[in-house]
Amino acid sequence: MQSEDFRHSLIESFKTQSLKIQERFGDLARKQLMWQPEFDKWSIGQCLYHIWLTNEKYLKFLGHSIRHCNIHSSPTAIYKSSWLGRRFIHAVGPRGFAGKVPRTIFPTYDNVPMDIVAQLVEQFVAIYVLLEDCKGKDLER
Repeated sequence: MQSEDFRHSLIESFKTQSLKIQERFGDLARKQLMWQPEFDKWSIGQCLYHIWLTNEKYLKFLGHSIRHCNIHSSPTAIYKSSWLGRRFIHAVGPRGFAGKVPRTIFPTYDNVPMDIVAQLVEQFVAIYVLLEDCKGKDLER
């Protein structure tokens, strides 16, 4: 896939996901958001907060790297994820790594913010703004 097409698909994906999150979970009461199907299973709120925490760990680093990248590529350049990148994407996917979640991104029942849906939607906006900043830059770098 060409780099520009890939970048646009990521932007559209984050826009779509932020709308879905807002529509599906934005009007839930705290009790509904924090309901756990079983004692050892995460609630919707915990899942959303885990995503937020994980993204937050990378956003500052990626933002700095993208804004200070002086390596440009052609919009028709082909984007190809590295072996390590593919492994990472698989590991964090729904069928990926099932190991212990690190404490820094483990959402306990009590630490989920009241406005986690709004915070995650806001974070997704920051991500697609960051993706806009990637325009013309070598995404493999």
